[in-house]
Amino acid sequence: MATHRWFVALLLVWTIELWWSQSVTTAPTLWSAGDMVKKDVFFRLLFDMLGIALLLGRAHRLIIAFFIVWSLVFHFATISYHAQYGRAISIFTIIGQLGEGTQVMDAAYALTRSYLMVFVPLLFVKGWMLWKAEGENRVSEAVSRRGFAVLLAGYLALFAGVTLDHKPIWRIGKWETVSGIGFTYGYLPAWVSELLFIKREKVLERTLARMELVSDRLTPHEIALPLRRNLVFIQMESFDEKAVGFAIRGTPVTPAVTALREKSMSFRIQAHKYTGSCDSDFTALMGRVGSQDFPSYRIEGIPWNLALPHKLHQGAFQSMIFHGVSGHFFHRIDAMPRMGFDGIFFKEEIAAAAGYDGGKWTLADTEVFDFATKKIKASPPRTFAMVITATSHMPFRFETPGTERIFFGDDKSYQNNYFDSIRYVDKSIGDFVATLPPETTVVMYGDHWSTVQNPEIGYVQEVIDGFGMVPFLVYNVGEDLSGQQRTRGTPLALGAQLTLHDMMTWVHHTARAVGMPETIIPPAPQQGSGDGSGSGFAR
Repeated sequence: MATHRWFVALLLVWTIELWWSQSVTTAPTLWSAGDMVKKDVFFRLLFDMLGIALLLGRAHRLIIAFFIVWSLVFHFATISYHAQYGRAISIFTIIGQLGEGTQVMDAAYALTRSYLMVFVPLLFVKGWMLWKAEGENRVSEAVSRRGFAVLLAGYLALFAGVTLDHKPIWRIGKWETVSGIGFTYGYLPAWVSELLFIKREKVLERTLARMELVSDRLTPHEIALPLRRNLVFIQMESFDEKAVGFAIRGTPVTPAVTALREKSMSFRIQAHKYTGSCDSDFTALMGRVGSQDFPSYRIEGIPWNLALPHKLHQGAFQSMIFHGVSGHFFHRIDAMPRMGFDGIFFKEEIAAAAGYDGGKWTLADTEVFDFATKKIKASPPRTFAMVITATSHMPFRFETPGTERIFFGDDKSYQNNYFDSIRYVDKSIGDFVATLPPETTVVMYGDHWSTVQNPEIGYVQEVIDGFGMVPFLVYNVGEDLSGQQRTRGTPLALGAQLTLHDMMTWVHHTARAVGMPETIIPPAPQQGSGDGSGSGFAR
């Protein structure tokens, strides 16, 4: 063993690094007792050590070098994903969103550069240890074939014992999560178990089960959505509730949306994000929560007839959607026709029609809003339009006229970039709303929080269960709805008790009555106790 001291050193350093990284990004099963959690931690340490020993003991040094470099990518991906979503990454997310992830890689870097400062030096330390190990004895000969067989048998025996007597790995096909399985076994066994025990039909089954859940804490306490002849949704990228009314050295960050809030029905809500920004528009359009495993737009078998455009067709509404990002991002383009949209305009369609430069990841929000304005003005009465912004996507570095830095000058950290970025979006929204015709109801909401915290300027956000708050506003052009809101100023509206799911359940209840001749839709029949315990699913 003395002749393999660098092999042992590399084994220990790599094991501790991997074990720590997985400790940061995974979590024990919620109902696990303290002793069970301690066993989880110990078992994962053994799995990590045995797995790395198997790799180091017989693999060629070039293969080992490849995995040393790959481990940096692994840490970067799992930690950045966890920093953004608050959970362990699924193999289905990797498969389903690899293209999307590479397009926003700079956002992941903005979230995790502090972690990379730890892992980059370790990359070189492990490389140096590999070189030293090769110098004293060939790494691939550090473990004999018999020793390799013993290690492999030990790994398999440990695996069998843990899955039969501690935490069955096949539970991932029922109720266990990647996070819970990964906390015990590590990521690789968790990902393999997903592929083995969660089939495509299982993903659909789990998604449909989530869609059966109905959360309706608002309808029993609030008037119906005061719907007019036109309905416009504005999904605001990374738009924090904290940003509304916030000022830096006396300069407001969101003057337009803050002014609109004064005349709107206003709510402070949670917007849950599991697979990406698409979770919010899926909930908005379907009135249900989607998959936690896979981008919902990619799942075959979703009952798209539940979508709001289909409901609005009953009231002779035509529907359009506008987004400056490619329709292939999260595969929205596949689902929108099935949802009943009459006009579908993503980056490709807008750039071609308006002559914009489509070479960037997203068109500027002003370009999207200008295009949407022209289409809405040319549309007949009873139009539903959804506009999704993108310029304020993390890391808030999208350069376009109007995003000049006024708050922090040359400081380009993503925490400070945010405020100039969101001010640009705010102005774009204000200008767009000002162009909308009378008899238009505007629903504005943040798709998810930005994760930005800046205590030095007082920008400290409330986070509940890993989710920050976003605004949800209902504004009618030329009207003041603030006095009509029953819950205004109450804990229900301000206490972050409501989710985007609650809000869209309320909106969809109203949409059932759009065929009625009245301008203002009467309140929908109250269902359930208001505690979110109702259920129902149309298939």
